[in-house]
Amino acid sequence: MKNVFIIFLSFYTSYLFAEESVLLNKSRIIYNESDKRNSVDAENKSQRQSYLVQAWIENEEHQITKDFIVTPPLHVSRPGMEKSIEIWKVNAKLPSDKERLYYFFEKAIPSLDKKDANNGISIATGNRIKLIYRPNGLRMSLIQVKESLVFKCQQGHLIIENPTPFYITFTKVNILREDENSFMIPPESTLTIKGKVRENGKKITYSIINDFGNEEGPYSSDIMS
Repeated sequence: MKNVFIIFLSFYTSYLFAEESVLLNKSRIIYNESDKRNSVDAENKSQRQSYLVQAWIENEEHQITKDFIVTPPLHVSRPGMEKSIEIWKVNAKLPSDKERLYYFFEKAIPSLDKKDANNGISIATGNRIKLIYRPNGLRMSLIQVKESLVFKCQQGHLIIENPTPFYITFTKVNILREDENSFMIPPESTLTIKGKVRENGKKITYSIINDFGNEEGPYSSDIMS
């Protein structure tokens, strides 16, 4: 009797580029307080493979949240099919003074016919993208956000103060090593990147990821001692 091994591996990245998989049409979701609902499209790029697609939302602590629901939470995606997954806010008591971070997860499990089950390995693929809840009344522009940031360099450590109510994702920070120059800082917080500064100077240049997942910049700011 032939042994059958079915292995499910989940790859949660900002965007999973694969020749044949179920891909999302967004790299992040901004859910405004005034939105009745939001949505993300899941497209089956395969011309031959069907998938069972599961979707859910977790909070910043990576626990499934009851603040939002997704519909449908489970569906079958046929080859070439595109499906809109709707996101609904069900908790009316979310913060009103700053953003809150969640994660939207999508997992695609390939269907197996009898022949595949006897001969192959099944790999489940997945996507994880940021879902940021934005209360009404947060009216700062990206330029105003940038001008509010404070940068310090002390003993080889980079210190960034974010007094704004927004999550800010940095990339291409010139004074950091290449493998450490993309990161996110929460609202009203200070982030210290220890021992990562590769050079000291009076200026820092960087780019910021906007609401559509695109880079804006480069920007330049003074470094305080």
